[in-house]
Amino acid sequence: SGTQLSEESLTAYLTATLPAGIAGRDIVVTAVRGGRGRRLQGPVEASSGAEGPCDFIYVCEIFVRGNVSSATLVNITNSTEFEADLDEFIAESVGITDVREAGELVPSPFQPPSLPPASPPSPELPPGFNSIPTAETTLTSSARRRARALSGLSEEQVADVEQSVATYNSETFGVGVLGDPQAVFVPPDSILVVVPVPPESGFTAELVGAAYADSLEAQVSDDLGVPITIASITFGQLAVPAPSPPPLPPPLEDAVDWVVFCTSLTSAASKPELLPASSAELLSEYFASALPCCVGLANVQTVRRSLRGSVCDFEYDVRVFVRSNVSAEAIAAEASDLVFSLLLDAAFKEPLRIRDVTLVVALVPSPFAPPSPPALPPPPSTPPPLEEVVRLEVACTDVVARRILQSGTQLSAESLAAYLTATLPANIADRDIVVTAVRNGRGRRLQSTVEASSGDEDPCDFTYVCEIFVRGNVSAAELVNITNS
Repeated sequence: SGTQLSEESLTAYLTATLPAGIAGRDIVVTAVRGGRGRRLQGPVEASSGAEGPCDFIYVCEIFVRGNVSSATLVNITNSTEFEADLDEFIAESVGITDVREAGELVPSPFQPPSLPPASPPSPELPPGFNSIPTAETTLTSSARRRARALSGLSEEQVADVEQSVATYNSETFGVGVLGDPQAVFVPPDSILVVVPVPPESGFTAELVGAAYADSLEAQVSDDLGVPITIASITFGQLAVPAPSPPPLPPPLEDAVDWVVFCTSLTSAASKPELLPASSAELLSEYFASALPCCVGLANVQTVRRSLRGSVCDFEYDVRVFVRSNVSAEAIAAEASDLVFSLLLDAAFKEPLRIRDVTLVVALVPSPFAPPSPPALPPPPSTPPPLEEVVRLEVACTDVVARRILQSGTQLSAESLAAYLTATLPANIADRDIVVTAVRNGRGRRLQSTVEASSGDEDPCDFTYVCEIFVRGNVSAAELVNITNS
């Protein structure tokens, strides 16, 4: 009828029964799958119900950090009364074994205390680089495998070892907490794995090395399918580029805001015709001159905002930055004065007033955000190549001396192209001759020559523009003389 066996229930029992000097953060309970020699990724796996609670051994570590000595804790946890009370508290039948003192390099299970500031890089580092600690582990095949003259690790397994160590790091320390493992093959049959341990991870290289010595062999052996042994674990330093300093935030500035709007109390028709219409630029200039001395035009920002349903269909948001010896309160008092609004109304064609005068702190760099650089002009397009062309037009004639209907080929773009190809000098290729039918009086070319020769309209309804491109050794002057004869 007790509580089900789990990491949480054991932690709760130890916290409740141990002396008051033992804090809950000093108790670490870890479920270890029986016979695997590897710790679980988290307590959920042990208590999710996918496996029975008794499929695990629960390693309880009590860190001696208060005024209760380790000898006292050993005596308490090694007593038969403590074991009997635990068995009664837990629903399953449980027992306690292997109670001993041990020196652990494991910090508190939650976030460890902040590390001291990193020491400046050593002089031999290049400028812009820092050094971070590394845990360097040399893996080799097991002694039994080497004794039987079986093959050891090979260079082809470097990537598999890197992936296996990366998986172990994610499961044990968290995803992305440690740097990416870098493995290299060491002849004849070993692989050296270097893992960066950034200071911001909250772990030390020595702690990572202790975790590797405890359970990395089982992880890599399972992943590679061959028994692996850790030959050595050492610690070093790795030079990495120093991070760029974060950009400075824009400065905070005191400012006074108000809104200029149109009122129905007065009418624009009752004002003199020579008054100017309002604009953002004119309002900025007006306020720079109407406000107390030394406010300055550069410190006045006016933005026009469209607004439906208002008297003028627009309003102006005005912001005056406090950068002179005139205080924000003085500027706000001046803008709130009715006389100031009446003088504004008298200076422009529209019936203007001021409302919503407020003091603000603006995230705007001085004097304002710099204008965006002008857009680069598009790259110049390559102009089409220029070629010399002889151009002539062919059209039907109404001269009486000409025969209206001859026995030759009917007039069309194709017949004219065939004629020019046959009669011009041999160096003029047919691809250099372009004939286009243009409807008389319409001023546009047809989409194709089919329309001109389809019979729907008379061939004489078109003018035929012939273009001969000068691309061979026949000059343009010769072609003009031939076609003009």
